[in-house]
Amino acid sequence: YVQPLGDWAKVNTNQKDVQDATEKAVERFNTKSKAKKYFRLVDVTSARMKVTNMINYKIDAVLGKTKCPKSETATDLDSCDMAQK
Repeated sequence: YVQPLGDWAKVNTNQKDVQDATEKAVERFNTKSKAKKYFRLVDVTSARMKVTNMINYKIDAVLGKTKCPKSETATDLDSCDMAQK
């Protein structure tokens, strides 16, 4: 089965391209967010892809706030402990 151009299709959330896109989205979220702490990815719940003149993704993910302050450079968000609710 070949996906027609322009249609949204479900894709495996574990695919490398989905993981890469999600990582970039979290980085962008942290850059744009006014929160004082970094957020990190908890789970990718679903992903869809659409091919037009480029590849588009719609990704549903759960992010969690960490204890790492943005005033410090976070090299690896996975090493940041999650904040308590």
